[in-house]
Amino acid sequence: MGQHFLTISTYLISALLLILLHFLLTMIPGLGNCYRRWFTLIWTRLLDGVKGRDFAYEILKNLAATAAAAGERGEKAPAGSGALSRRAQALSVGRDLLSYRGFNPDDPLVAAVFAHLLDAELASRERK
Repeated sequence: MGQHFLTISTYLISALLLILLHFLLTMIPGLGNCYRRWFTLIWTRLLDGVKGRDFAYEILKNLAATAAAAGERGEKAPAGSGALSRRAQALSVGRDLLSYRGFNPDDPLVAAVFAHLLDAELASRERK
């Protein structure tokens, strides 16, 4: 228990010291503006890579693969629609997956990117 407390308190002290250092560097008259610019540039690029466009694209790519697999298995085919193509079935499943993951499937940009990724995934599955 004591070792756990020591570890947590060390992390807490380190975080507080980093925040204090950040605050002091932003307040120094000559260095403050330069530091703020570099800090913003570095963290903006880092966060764009973590939760930005690249991350959303990877999620859409994985959803397209999941929808293509579900379309091949014929999941969620409405009754009486035996002639539904695999693409139509995959799009139907994909719309549900998109809304489940927090994307708006009615957004034209999301729908276009998802349809492109789905077509690429279906084409790669046909080649196998």
